[in-house]
Amino acid sequence: NRANVSEKLHTEFDPILGWVNRPNMSVPDLYGPGIALHTNSQRLRATADYAVEVPPGKIRVLCVGDSFTLGVGVDDSQTWCAQLARFDPRIEPVNMGQGGYGLDQAFLWWERDGGRLKYDVVVFAYINDDFQRMTLNRFLGYPKPVLRLRGGKLVVENVPLPKPGEEGAYRFLGALATVRLAQIDLKLPEAQALGDLSELSEVSRAVFSRIKTLAQERGARVLMVHLPGPNNVEPSMTDTFRLHMLDIAGQVGLNRLDLVEAIRTIPPVQAHTFFIEKDIKDFVRSAGHYNPAGNAFAAEQIVRALKL
Repeated sequence: NRANVSEKLHTEFDPILGWVNRPNMSVPDLYGPGIALHTNSQRLRATADYAVEVPPGKIRVLCVGDSFTLGVGVDDSQTWCAQLARFDPRIEPVNMGQGGYGLDQAFLWWERDGGRLKYDVVVFAYINDDFQRMTLNRFLGYPKPVLRLRGGKLVVENVPLPKPGEEGAYRFLGALATVRLAQIDLKLPEAQALGDLSELSEVSRAVFSRIKTLAQERGARVLMVHLPGPNNVEPSMTDTFRLHMLDIAGQVGLNRLDLVEAIRTIPPVQAHTFFIEKDIKDFVRSAGHYNPAGNAFAAEQIVRALKL
């Protein structure tokens, strides 16, 4: 199966995160002819390494998130992160997105490895599903870390993770890039890690607070961005939850950008053209991620909100 092989080429097991990009990978035609995915030695989606220091005259923006940030279905240069520089040439974008991550794993990767580079801004992007993934201690049957509050402190549980057998790894890795990555859609049984909305809200609040504190320690600004999926183009049952989490982020003191509201200022027929309409060959449910135009829309809105 080409999807299995392709995903295996750029993703590997990590005992704390579950999975992470392999370093120094080049997959020229991962999503189709000429639609490439590269990683550098820092495990970031890029064709070359980044210097530790921010280049003179540049504003380095670190993009943290899931498959929408990684850019499933588009070329390295077409992700919303890469396209930030299209709308402001002063920006040096750094893509720290990873397929399948929940808010917890995205945060943990940034907390552990993000400090290896200096940057001016961190854009922490997420979708509704990223919170749902936080309620699980397995994803697609694959163990993942769990964030809990113990004695009022944020702790990581369910680690170190067991290394999967080769057969299980191939099954999982093949699914990572090929699914829009929501257990609700897949209807797969998963072990529950968090109990209810109240617990999820408090853990999320602790994560938001840690993001703010850590960014301040690193001398960076933060922008939390809620990215819309195709089901968010028009009002839906998920709106209440989305606004609830945005409100928590605001209570912590984080700057926020709700791109769901932004996309709803556009006629729905036009807004739906921002998403990959049909699954890319060998990538089941890649439909629904941003196409180049969708990534450009997100990038433009983010640059405007940053007010650099």
